[in-house]
Amino acid sequence: MRRFAPLVFCLVAACLFSAAAAGDVIRTKDGREFVGLIVKETATSVTIDTIVSNIRSPVTLRRSEIREIERGPVADDFFEPKKPGGAVPSPSVKPAERDRPARPASRQPTGARAGETMFLEIPIEGTFGEDIIPIGVANALDGAKRRGVREIVFRINSNGGFVWAAEDIAKILDERAADFTYHAVIEKAISASIWVALSCETMHMAPGSTIGAAVVFSVDESTGEAEVDAKMNSAIAGGLAARAEKNGHNPDVVRAMVLGASELWEWVDESGEVRVGAAVPKGVRASDSKKIDDAKSVLTLTAEDAVRLGFARPIETASGVALAAALGAEGWRSGGTTGRTEMERAKAKAGTLFDKFRRLNSGLGASIDAAQSADPYSYNDYFVDYGGNLTDSSRRNWQSRTDEAINAWNRVRATLVEMERLERDREALAMSRWVDTVDLKDLFQRVGTEINRLQRERDRR
Repeated sequence: MRRFAPLVFCLVAACLFSAAAAGDVIRTKDGREFVGLIVKETATSVTIDTIVSNIRSPVTLRRSEIREIERGPVADDFFEPKKPGGAVPSPSVKPAERDRPARPASRQPTGARAGETMFLEIPIEGTFGEDIIPIGVANALDGAKRRGVREIVFRINSNGGFVWAAEDIAKILDERAADFTYHAVIEKAISASIWVALSCETMHMAPGSTIGAAVVFSVDESTGEAEVDAKMNSAIAGGLAARAEKNGHNPDVVRAMVLGASELWEWVDESGEVRVGAAVPKGVRASDSKKIDDAKSVLTLTAEDAVRLGFARPIETASGVALAAALGAEGWRSGGTTGRTEMERAKAKAGTLFDKFRRLNSGLGASIDAAQSADPYSYNDYFVDYGGNLTDSSRRNWQSRTDEAINAWNRVRATLVEMERLERDREALAMSRWVDTVDLKDLFQRVGTEINRLQRERDRR
């Protein structure tokens, strides 16, 4: 057996040398391994140029999911196409990682000095759908991209609002995710606010801040049927949980923030680390577990609780500068007030639009009431002659009232035309809907039906 020892040693040495010469290696906490060339590193992520399913592709990983990084030289032919049957480096990659768009290499932002990283702060303040308008976020991000700014800081201080606005903003963030790294700095993120918070790769909470209580439906968004509402809530909670998990946040915590029927538990695992989930695993002693949220409430976390549970990170004050310090990033500099300017501009435009819409909507109801009251059938003072026909006086009254009712319905139609024009302005502000819902198509159809009926019956005998 001894005579084979040198051979075994040589084989082991060859393997070690091959591994060392393979290139940079990133190993994740869930057991995946990526081999290639690290092309970009930030405070929150690392991008490696690697080979996935025989295709050269950059993969971006969050630092929170990386267990270790080994650096080594990359062979000259590492990325060259292999001949059929040849070995091709193929790291184990989940489909979600394969489909994630790779961020392009960053360029030096306009106005930034060497060694600096510019960030743009976008305030999310007030009520979603009234103070917080989707187009403001879109315009701020587009401006940041033109300037080469890559780090976006959302400073959130909101009690929520209308879900449609939160969902529209989340969609805008998804569409531009390849261009930026999103960070949330939270003073208050209640209800609809969590759509923005969960879209960020990092969440930091200032002392005294809160997050959660995501009651999904406002009054006008409820169907009025408990069973249907429960299904819709469950579907939205599932979408939010998936969004959270995609960005490295605990989905069980999110479900507890949305669904009153969900429970959340905290326990200490064998290594002494605090874990959080919807149920305590078997084998955990009762003394090592604690129920955080029961099935009768909707979860809200303070900054202290969120940090303890690993759902958010601490920060001294709610600002982009404090965020840089919390991330351990050096050379961060504010990209100016573009974020606030765009949000205020969008709010002003939307405010004018909302005021006009509400005025028209209020007048619409009054116009419909007037048209119904003017209907000749709403009177009972008509007289008929011996032949069963209206008397001349009654016929004149009938025709006069019919003409008045037709004019009233035409006024309703004119209001609907104005509201239809507003629809184009609404779409230009990237709003998927109004604060109040009006079905213009059904109303136009109703107006036409009423006018046609009145015209047919005007010369009644």
